[in-house]
Amino acid sequence: MYWLQVTQNGCPKRDTVEVQYNPSPFVALGNDTTLCEKQTLNLDAFNNNASYLWQNGSKASNYLVNSAGTYFVSVDLNNCITSDTINIFYKPAPFFTLGKDSFLCSGQQYILSPVMNTNVDFLWQDGSSAPSYTVVKDGTYFLTATNECGSYTDSVIITTGICDILMPSAFTPNGDGLNDVFKVKYPLPLKQFTLNIYDRFGEKVFETNDIYKGWDGTWKGVPNLQGIYVWVISFTDEINNKQQQLKGLVTLIR
Repeated sequence: MYWLQVTQNGCPKRDTVEVQYNPSPFVALGNDTTLCEKQTLNLDAFNNNASYLWQNGSKASNYLVNSAGTYFVSVDLNNCITSDTINIFYKPAPFFTLGKDSFLCSGQQYILSPVMNTNVDFLWQDGSSAPSYTVVKDGTYFLTATNECGSYTDSVIITTGICDILMPSAFTPNGDGLNDVFKVKYPLPLKQFTLNIYDRFGEKVFETNDIYKGWDGTWKGVPNLQGIYVWVISFTDEINNKQQQLKGLVTLIR
């Protein structure tokens, strides 16, 4: 109760006013928060006998968050309004790939350096924790990437061997089972491979994109003549993506 008395020329006059306070609603959505992907967060603004208005027009007392964004609510309790805002961020669980199983030439090295979708801690198969790993011999290599949202593991098999493409200088397609087909002596995995063979007139007599296949000394089912032929090999290294071309001569002996 508040009153005021005014006196003028000995004449007093008083008036009174009554002021009432209603409680303000309590609203605390919390600090800005980072969640892991697929997690949800229930924002609760409940006050008894209050009304609510969220950022999207919802009038429920709570709001279920399942995506990143800014969320706010106004709570009205007997015409007393309190508001609060919270920013929600999402962080993904680790994901990456070490690539497909590959072939490595003896004496070469290959660096496994996966691209990560988020910040992680690294753990390789030998216990090392660098973001990359240098492969110098064959084996199975695996990496586990971990953050506060989980972990993910991938592996790759590296096979090593001789990478020189060796071609015979002659072959005898006589059906005796010995040296009947002209082909790569020690096939190796390549990203791209083409073998073309030409006669002395420059006419193509054989072509293949399969390193495991070879020329049996025929063209369209007809035996080629004995003589010297030119072979041309084009290939792309599977790991280093290096393009190369080789040429040579082979003698067909009948």
